Amino acid sequence: SQNKALSLDGDGDYVRVPHSKSLNLSDKVTLECRILRNSNNTFALIAGNEGGWFDQGYHIMSMLNGRIRLELQSETMQKTMIDSNVISNDHWHHIAATYDGKTGTVYTDGNITSLSAHPNGMGNQKADFGIGFGLYPTYGSGGFFAGSFDGIIDEVRIWNIARTEEEIQANMNSTLEGNEEGLVGYWNFDDGTVKDLTTNGNDG
Repeated sequence: SQNKALSLDGDGDYVRVPHSKSLNLSDKVTLECRILRNSNNTFALIAGNEGGWFDQGYHIMSMLNGRIRLELQSETMQKTMIDSNVISNDHWHHIAATYDGKTGTVYTDGNITSLSAHPNGMGNQKADFGIGFGLYPTYGSGGFFAGSFDGIIDEVRIWNIARTEEEIQANMNSTLEGNEEGLVGYWNFDDGTVKDLTTNGNDG
């Protein structure tokens, strides 16, 4: 490994993964990544599949107050926002967010930092999956705008299951094989390539 990662300058850089059925999750999800944040001077999307103010789905973002937020938006447009504790800049952190059909939970560095009930599901996502920037249809409308992530992102993982705290802790510091049960999206930048489990990025 050459220890590479995705470096973003907070000025419009991002990765776009074309819309995929395997990432269109309605009732369960685990979203993981490793980040080194340079600053938190704007609302910044880290990774997600819609979940904005007017779009169904899920995403995690960096907040102005230094916290990490999981946002879930249901088909009936019922929204839940779950904030972690404050994380430091200029240090690597493992971020994980899960939803089991009833409760959303945010983990930082393998430990639960917040949870909240959300019995409404995540609806039907239609946009591309974004890493480092929001790509949902009404992004930036209604007076709300979240900017690009300023920092480094690596080991982005999407699961169609809600992983437990023990499961997250077991491999949060390890590179995956890519064939783990429930893993539907995996972007590892260590070797300079992207391992995309969504059938070349677009399976319908």
